Amino acid sequence: MKRTKWLALGLCGAMLLAALTACSADSGQEEETVSPTPTPEETESVSATPAAEEEDAVQETAAPDETADAGLTLAFTLLDADGAPLSDASLQLTIGEDQADYPAEEDGTLTVSGLPRTGTAELVLTDASGAELGTLELQLSEGSVTDAVDNGDGTASLTVLTESEEAAITLAMGDGGTLTCSLTAAEPSAS
Repeated sequence: MKRTKWLALGLCGAMLLAALTACSADSGQEEETVSPTPTPEETESVSATPAAEEEDAVQETAAPDETADAGLTLAFTLLDADGAPLSDASLQLTIGEDQADYPAEEDGTLTVSGLPRTGTAELVLTDASGAELGTLELQLSEGSVTDAVDNGDGTASLTVLTESEEAAITLAMGDGGTLTCSLTAAEPSAS
């Protein structure tokens, strides 16, 4: 009896295998087997992707998050106490442990890109010889409008509209070696 069961199971398995082979032969497709470790030729053929599939893959890639911190560009206008441009001045900018000097153009302007949108920036205005002309601690933040508030004590706050990538501010020489900060009326430079 046990022998009959095994023979019946074997015959059923053989019939299933024959039926599957017949079905694949009828469909006109060749049966492909994949070895556990592909040869280099198999790897190349497996990794080759038709151009249409590549386009679909590119289109399915998620768009970059536009709310991500892309950095802030500040367009500075440097003025002396009388409102004249400081063409021979430089602005030393320190944020955290990063420090850099930016020389002003002849019209007293300069542009700094890649700044964080929030945090504290220490600004030191120097003349052509490197002597300190004035300082300002600038608190950067985001909000619903772009606004600059000078506290009159060597500190100021710059709030940048959340969607804005740049802001234009004027730094002017104030009393006692401090800089005053205000929004610049003109649009920021495109550079």
